[in-house]
Amino acid sequence: MIKKTLLLLTPLLLLGKPVKIDEILTEQNKLRLDVSISYSNLNRKAGVSAPITYETMNGDFVNIPTYVGISSTNQDYINYGF
Repeated sequence: MIKKTLLLLTPLLLLGKPVKIDEILTEQNKLRLDVSISYSNLNRKAGVSAPITYETMNGDFVNIPTYVGISSTNQDYINYGF
C-alpha cells in the first residue's frame, strides 16, 4: 500500500512548485481565483462466487465455491477545487 501511494505521488512531488503570494495576486492587487472541475466514471463488472456448505452422508461439512452471478457497479465522481 505504501509503495503504491509513493508511486502515485512521485510525479506530483517532482513536478509541483511552491506558490508565492505574489503569484496569486494580479497586477491590480486583486485576488485571483482558480477553479478546476474533473469528472470520472467507474464502470465495473465482476463475477461473484460464494461458498455453499454441503453436509456429506458421514456428517462432515464441505464448503463448495459456487458462482452466484455478476456484480455490476457504475459510479460517477465529480471533483472540484477553488
